[in-house]
Amino acid sequence: MAKTEPGAPSSGSLGRRTSACASASSISSRAPPDTPSASGTGTSWPRSRLGDALGLDTAWLGELHFSRPFSTLADPLMVLAAAAQRARRIRLGTAVTLLPLHNPVKTAEQAATADLLSDGRLELGVGRGTAPIHYAGYDIPQEESRARFEEALDFILEAWTHETFSYEGKYYHARDLTIVPRPVQVPHPPVRIAANSPDTFPLAARASLPIFATPLINPRRSSGKAWPDTAPPCPPAPAPTPPWPSRCT
Repeated sequence: MAKTEPGAPSSGSLGRRTSACASASSISSRAPPDTPSASGTGTSWPRSRLGDALGLDTAWLGELHFSRPFSTLADPLMVLAAAAQRARRIRLGTAVTLLPLHNPVKTAEQAATADLLSDGRLELGVGRGTAPIHYAGYDIPQEESRARFEEALDFILEAWTHETFSYEGKYYHARDLTIVPRPVQVPHPPVRIAANSPDTFPLAARASLPIFATPLINPRRSSGKAWPDTAPPCPPAPAPTPPWPSRCT
């Protein structure tokens, strides 16, 4: 099966790809008061199908819990698998799957299943989240979020890149485990990390993974401090050459 080259949309965006970038859009599903929750979640796949028809590149769904007026998307991977049956071309991503809240075995299985049902169109965005209500609702200490996130990400990548693997961490363990089904994309679906705190940028750089970042959460002045010790500065970009005649005289 031919693989689609994944785009590189910014965080929170549905998208049309160009040679240099890809446009994208986040989708949230809110349930107004006195209406069934399904009325919110059920709008996700029509919006994905609309993006597909418009030629957009990627639809991104967030994982949000315990806030009916804000979002009913508690399980974006399940919703993406449903959307994939209606939107046949557009890539489908999570922005983001909250790794510390879940067993990585289940996340690896669910994501692989979504990739299978979408014929290899899954983009897996992962992060820790910042809402205390999420950690309280799942009865997980929020101060463990970074260690759990790093272990879960490492666990999932090991599971997808080895037929059988063992893992020994503080929170997660496996011995001679084989994850099935396997993702359609090889070696695994594209993974990107939500980087909204300075200490996440070095993690993404060490793992050679792209990031989600937004100045609304992480102003440039704070994110920029994380990079100098991690990667060399980028060379200056050459001055663009306009392909059109100059109107200046």
